[in-house]
Amino acid sequence: MNGDVFESLYYLSDEEILKLVKNSLNIRPEAVFFGESALLLKDDGTVEYIIDNGQKRHRLKGLDIIVKIVAGKNHAAMLTADGKVAAIGDNEHGQCNVDAWTNVRDVFAGPYSTIGLLKNNSVVFTGKLGESKQVNAAPSVPAPAAPPSRAVTGISAGENFTLLVYSDGTVTGLGDNKYGQLNVRNWNNICEVAAGNFCSVGLKENGTVITSGNNIGGQCDTNGWIDIISVSAGFYHTVGLKRNGTVVAVGRNNDGQCDVGDWKNIRMISARHLHTVGLRNNGTVVAAGYNNAGQCNVEKWKDIVSISAGRFNTFGVKRDGTVLAVGDNYRDRCNVGEWSDIIAVSAGDYHTVGLKRNGSVVAVGYNNEGQCNVQGWKNIIAVSAGSYHTVGLQSDGTILVAGSSRSKK
Repeated sequence: MNGDVFESLYYLSDEEILKLVKNSLNIRPEAVFFGESALLLKDDGTVEYIIDNGQKRHRLKGLDIIVKIVAGKNHAAMLTADGKVAAIGDNEHGQCNVDAWTNVRDVFAGPYSTIGLLKNNSVVFTGKLGESKQVNAAPSVPAPAAPPSRAVTGISAGENFTLLVYSDGTVTGLGDNKYGQLNVRNWNNICEVAAGNFCSVGLKENGTVITSGNNIGGQCDTNGWIDIISVSAGFYHTVGLKRNGTVVAVGRNNDGQCDVGDWKNIRMISARHLHTVGLRNNGTVVAAGYNNAGQCNVEKWKDIVSISAGRFNTFGVKRDGTVLAVGDNYRDRCNVGEWSDIIAVSAGDYHTVGLKRNGSVVAVGYNNEGQCNVQGWKNIIAVSAGSYHTVGLQSDGTILVAGSSRSKK
């Protein structure tokens, strides 16, 4: 790649840049530009650093698998699969002081700053915010302050129950306990939970997984799992995302929903009912399982940043904040074509919920129990849709619920 071609990237459209990057450099189409430099993220999670208008390029070494890259005006930051952050470039304002950050699940960059969203939903940042306020961050400054010791940091809505994970690593279950799915009182060191139809799944900070509830399909057989960084629960199957980007699954496999053994470079998973969906590092999507309504027809999707598997449908949030949907549209639950500024989506049995960038929430679909009555919700940082209820987590740790009150969900 010569200097003339590299310099011309600044005058091409985003689509043309991505096409050039993919075809000319034989890498996946994800690149960021800062100053006169660029970072190129490959399928294998490695990063190439290009400087001097393309005349010099080398692979950055000593890093774990990179899952996301972002750039400010003259610096770039990289999120690794193990929740750490690395940065290169201009550090005049301390925007590259991220070496001590851990347990990061997402990273963003301002012109002169780097911001990290932690797994407990608190935020760290370093650098200069805006054009006037100087932040002396060494190595990071929490903004806002860390949540109280018993603040809710994660939520998951299941068939007829809800799981809450707290900042101290404990878990509370509310609702139906017919199958023992709420027997989570003794769980500890939990960083993420997943509520299935009849079982609960907890991800421990050491990468192992604990379960409780109905095991009729073997969906609770997660003993021996290690290096897991995310979990998701379907009807009778459980899925785990490993640190190296591969996926494991246990439970019923009648429809191939557990056929994920050859998946690679995955950064997000979602299981629901009888199928499983995975988001690759390059923004494409893979699916396995029951496909009666076309819910697994996601092979042409691209530029996806978040996914959610529903009951016979699948949703994908695009980089531009719009949402794609495939599968069954009973009760209009796939009518998301006019949504915008969405950063996450959660699919219930017959309704769909979207979290907007400004912290508000939208919903479509069946509203027989009021599960779509989320108008007025503000400052939401996470949403989860159950069978007939919706749960929202506010930035201060407050929980909002809409929908069925059966079983005191």
